[in-house]
Amino acid sequence: MTNASNGHAMNRKLGEWVKRELLGLVKPERAAVKLEAGQLDLFSGTYDVIGQTYKIEAQVQDGQLVLVIPNTTSGGTENLALRFIAPQRAIVVGGDADGLGVEFLMKGDEVDFLRFGARLYPRASADAASASLPVDAL
Repeated sequence: MTNASNGHAMNRKLGEWVKRELLGLVKPERAAVKLEAGQLDLFSGTYDVIGQTYKIEAQVQDGQLVLVIPNTTSGGTENLALRFIAPQRAIVVGGDADGLGVEFLMKGDEVDFLRFGARLYPRASADAASASLPVDAL
């Protein structure tokens, strides 16, 4: 329906309206999973956006994990608050990205990738040249 930078938000809101108003379907609220500060620290860090000049930051702010992403409209950044629905899965709470899925993919006890929407972002490391996408994660 759109190729604008925030077209996904309009498409999602329109789809929700059609389901609610025309079909009578209401999406149930997902139960929150409480993670302690130490658990949130595991997910905080920098994630590379392959082919772009910016990165995604995951930060603990006031006891909540927040994704800091570029805002293409303002040229600044936007903070996306996350609510965990499973130990490694969360959804964005509020704003245009409300309800968008986020997943932290682990390799052993470490986060290897961030899945945000339908895209994978490798965790930045000191040796970023060695980062590669695992075929089984796609």
